[in-house]
Amino acid sequence: MSRVSHKLEDEAKPEETIEVSKARELTIVDGTETKTIFTTFATSDDILSNAGITLGEHDKVEWKDDKLVITRITVKAETVDETIPF
Repeated sequence: MSRVSHKLEDEAKPEETIEVSKARELTIVDGTETKTIFTTFATSDDILSNAGITLGEHDKVEWKDDKLVITRITVKAETVDETIPF
């Protein structure tokens, strides 16, 4: 699997460079799920988008030991009414 910067039917101009990206195996850890994919992308945003993974507003993504690790974060607000003597 690879990705080419130009379409096969396009003619490359002499000043252009054709880039070929070879796919590599990558493990994505999403909470308790682990998924192995092949990707030609380099950035975490591109990798996750291509893999169909959507992040929440507060989720964190980091590289750990050649794995892309997603930490899902849920923020909850709680209001408590109580009487305070004074």
